[in-house]
Amino acid sequence: LKQRNRHLDVAKCNQFADVSVGDNYTKRHAERMGSSSVFVRTQRGMVAKDTELFQIWEEEPRRVFEAQKVAEKVKNLCFQRMSGATTLIRNEEFFLPADWERYRPAYQREMHALSLGAAHDFPAIREELRKKAEEKRKWAVEQMKYTAKAAENLGIEIVTGFTGAPIWHMLYSFPPVSDKMVDDGFKYFAKMWNPILDEFDKYGIKFALEVHPTEIAFDLYTAKKALEAIDYRPAFGFNFDPSHLLWQGMDPAQFIREFPDRIYHVHIKDSKVTLDGKTGILSSHINFGQPNRGWDFRSPGHGGVNFEEIIRELNRIGYQGPLSVEWEDSGMNREYGAKDACAFVRKIDFPARDIAFDAAFER
Repeated sequence: LKQRNRHLDVAKCNQFADVSVGDNYTKRHAERMGSSSVFVRTQRGMVAKDTELFQIWEEEPRRVFEAQKVAEKVKNLCFQRMSGATTLIRNEEFFLPADWERYRPAYQREMHALSLGAAHDFPAIREELRKKAEEKRKWAVEQMKYTAKAAENLGIEIVTGFTGAPIWHMLYSFPPVSDKMVDDGFKYFAKMWNPILDEFDKYGIKFALEVHPTEIAFDLYTAKKALEAIDYRPAFGFNFDPSHLLWQGMDPAQFIREFPDRIYHVHIKDSKVTLDGKTGILSSHINFGQPNRGWDFRSPGHGGVNFEEIIRELNRIGYQGPLSVEWEDSGMNREYGAKDACAFVRKIDFPARDIAFDAAFER
């Protein structure tokens, strides 16, 4: 909604991509909001008019990464349909370079089964790689390196995504986890991601990790350890999403204050803690939208995130990137939620003051 730089959001699926509104409606509202963002989702159930774009990205991603002519075609399709800079979605390869849990055979079988169903459409990993962890990891690193060139071809400066984490399964520290095991996990993350970031440096692109449970950085202190692991190289920063910080008991604005020069992208996403003496913060293996969870996502402005403080902090650090609505609310109609979220972001997105409030008295 606030698009001053072009970002490539490859971490998340836009929840409005299949809302049944026409191109003119979408384009008109995007222009009214001053937005030049286009969100492209690779999951099934997409509107038919986007089939050509998805085929270009899914079936032959390397063409987009390496061929300027194909990149121009992607940009033209996006501009024709929704007007603006491109947000292309990739899912699984971002986890794989530094991940461990997703290589377990049972998990792989389950994910493969899901990829054949209606709910998910993961990237087309060759069948012979599915049970070969190192080959699959190599493939994922290659895809990430291609993404840097793709971003350059598309005129985009920021790529957002995930990294995976070899130590997420150690979160509870039981069976006992030593400091060395955790440190080794961050070292492994750096080993796998530094070559990727080298490629991003080559093309002048920055990568923004969404600080998120299951990733190498999921709160303030793990974010700091991740930066330390890669020696604070400028190519690596964060996609700030307050919803994941709030339910962990953090003040999201504190994260911005801690990393003012590393906020490369921002999600406007809300969540609500609903602990009542019986519900737990780990949510009891209960899916989103169920009443017995200890927390859940909400449409922006309907949860517990203090967005005014966030906007004040973003203004203070001079953030000029987009405010990207990531909408998840199991209790609200999505078409209503889309309009409601747009109106909410317009309301909260106030400009920074260019002089001190009492400077007028000096006139």
